[in-house]
Amino acid sequence: TSTLPALKHSQYVENGYKSSSFKTIETANGAISSGQNQKERLQKLFLFIHQTLVSGFTDYYPVLAIRLHLKSSILADRLGMEAVAYEFMKQALLAYEDELLDSSSASRSLENLQMQAITLIINSLTVCDGFSEQNWDILVRRTTKLSARLWNQPDQARVIASCAYLFWPPKLVRSDEGEDSYMGHSGGECVRRFRNDRKAQKCLQRALKTTNSCSGDTQLLLLLEMLNKYIFFFESHCPTVTIKQLQGLLCL
Repeated sequence: TSTLPALKHSQYVENGYKSSSFKTIETANGAISSGQNQKERLQKLFLFIHQTLVSGFTDYYPVLAIRLHLKSSILADRLGMEAVAYEFMKQALLAYEDELLDSSSASRSLENLQMQAITLIINSLTVCDGFSEQNWDILVRRTTKLSARLWNQPDQARVIASCAYLFWPPKLVRSDEGEDSYMGHSGGECVRRFRNDRKAQKCLQRALKTTNSCSGDTQLLLLLEMLNKYIFFFESHCPTVTIKQLQGLLCL
């Protein structure tokens, strides 16, 4: 018999994140080095969550599944379990593409779900700092490509612009040597991020191009939002965002 009805009312699903499994993992944050048994226990908990989500649960509750995949990825990242974090993030992207983006039933309600889900994915990536350069590049490239496939053009412009944060992280600390780094979860340790000012600018340019294809009040609102994005990256010392570009936007 199917286990889905039981899952629907279980403590695991209730209120999204308030499952006993997540609480157990969260209390272990920072304690993974206390022993091999603790690490093995966490791996088993993550495996249980992963198996539950991919064994049909995503088909019935895709938005909740995406949220739980992302929650798991962030927790695993904070515990230094990169392989686990990567797998959950990959599954979140897969669920988004298969269940929301490639859906045959077009509606404004579904467009809103697409926007919410991809925004949550982008935000989740920006708080993860334990991925290797290769894994980070794979996740970011796929997220950027999926963002460009949103059905609603204004939403597409906003999300593509937000992808620029993945190439120029917002939380940066400049060391005494003048090097920029990302402030990690520990609060005192700076972790180098994989930054690419040209790709950040490319996201902004694509978002601006999509904005120009809109019209009326929608376009005006988007232009103001794009201006705010450009100002942020200019003030964040992104070298490819210049004062000349800001002046050009003000003249539109």
